[in-house]
Amino acid sequence: SNDEGTTETTTENVETLDATTATQQQQHVLWFDKLSLFSRNSLVVAVLQASPLLHALHHDLRQLAKESHVKDMVEVTKKSYDTWTAHVTLGDLSGLAGPQKKEKLQ
Repeated sequence: SNDEGTTETTTENVETLDATTATQQQQHVLWFDKLSLFSRNSLVVAVLQASPLLHALHHDLRQLAKESHVKDMVEVTKKSYDTWTAHVTLGDLSGLAGPQKKEKLQ
């Protein structure tokens, strides 16, 4: 902490988190895995790993939606998958021309 009451994060106080640690601590967490190109290489995404508890939560919520009598919820489950990849879209390169796109990717 500094004098103004804010906390500064340094490499000394950042924990390494993986699936085993998340399971042992029973945490619902996401952590960064990699950067990737998606959808014909036009979207830049950060791919995240989800703890086993988050995957279980996804499964349970999907089951509740499938079994509900709410038409829209049932329709959403028909278009979704049993498993999911947590990700954040960081950018869309589809509007860039060839040389600009190549430059942005380097």
